[in-house]
Amino acid sequence: MNTENVTKSLQQLIDAEKFIEGTLEPKVVLFADLSGSTSYKAKHSIVDGLKRTFEHNQTIASCVSQHNGNVVKFIGDEVMAVFDDADDAVLAAIDSQRILKSLRASPAIQSRIGIHLGPVVYFHYEQSTTADPQGTTVDVAARIVACAKQSQILISEEVRSRLTMNVDVLPGKAFIPRGTSSVIQIHAIEFEGADTIVTVSKYSPILSDDMESVLAEATRKLNENLYADASILARRVMDVDERHPDATYIYGVCCAEGFGGDIEQGIRCLRETLENNPEHFRAMHFLAFLLWERYERNGMQSDLSEMVEITEKCHELSKVKQDRYTQLVSAGNLAYYLALTGGEVNLKRAEQLCLESDRFYEKIGRVFYSRFLDTFGYVLMCAEKIDEAENKFRQSVALDPDNSHTFIHLGELLSRKLRASKS
Repeated sequence: MNTENVTKSLQQLIDAEKFIEGTLEPKVVLFADLSGSTSYKAKHSIVDGLKRTFEHNQTIASCVSQHNGNVVKFIGDEVMAVFDDADDAVLAAIDSQRILKSLRASPAIQSRIGIHLGPVVYFHYEQSTTADPQGTTVDVAARIVACAKQSQILISEEVRSRLTMNVDVLPGKAFIPRGTSSVIQIHAIEFEGADTIVTVSKYSPILSDDMESVLAEATRKLNENLYADASILARRVMDVDERHPDATYIYGVCCAEGFGGDIEQGIRCLRETLENNPEHFRAMHFLAFLLWERYERNGMQSDLSEMVEITEKCHELSKVKQDRYTQLVSAGNLAYYLALTGGEVNLKRAEQLCLESDRFYEKIGRVFYSRFLDTFGYVLMCAEKIDEAENKFRQSVALDPDNSHTFIHLGELLSRKLRASKS
């Protein structure tokens, strides 16, 4: 190890700390995020997706410049900007929303905008030509935009208190940004076409140590299938924080799986979990499962559509987060739901998902691979590829002779073959 380089690095850290302490300054930080871009890009061509991103980012950047702001960076379909003045930031946000609304795009290009004010420090990296603002202010601004709905502008109380212009600001709700202990009050800006109802769509709860222990015990009881105990513990957490996503998830599972099996209550709780934490993988999986159970009973097409939508989101999110296990499970589930939905396009997509996942599924265990092969066989059967489907079903049975679903599907397929041979 080069001791000269180590000494130099340590000195740079010491100098940086002195520099940071002396250069903190208040700034207004704005984030604008293109709403619904992930689902749009999944259903359209790369070029169409890039066009929407360009239109959104260009509109935001132009309005930022016109109102004395500086674009710091583009992060995919998100824009980050800073201002010296709160009025300028809000005017830029309102103009952005108005211009985006006037664009003749189908579906409409909609942005979620969050604004916060506080001290930032600018980092200067050797590899970059522009300074990068850092600090809790930036983190909180990013959390605020995550709370916004499409075509909505949310601002913090710190921004509202600095406004001098005449603009309608509706009181909102308090939340605790993830990773902090401070309560932030957020408000919606009212303008023509705005959604002024504030909801915290990406909830980041903070619990006391005692309640964290209760939640951990509830999770352990749930994993042991002790639903009565787990539900009591989850309710204790919900008495403190009724919207805590992990607590509502546990309670929802217990309602559906425990004594009496109240699927409707389970579905309501899991929907609430996803409203408060849209990235809750387990809630996505279990809600889709409950909807499938309800669909099996009453055949409601709306349940099937929601199953596809939820599992699609889960699959896309798992790819972004590079969660291979969730990606594989959601791919298999999505393929099955698409096959249930039917139609040439859905069946082609389902088959493609199975083909992409096949070689990876084999590595995560015999039982899981058997279930996946059953799904693959069902997709092929729905696509009238009977011989290929039979091969997948027989592979599934060989791996797990207790997989009753495969026997049902194989029996259905053999019945089809018998009827076809007689006709």
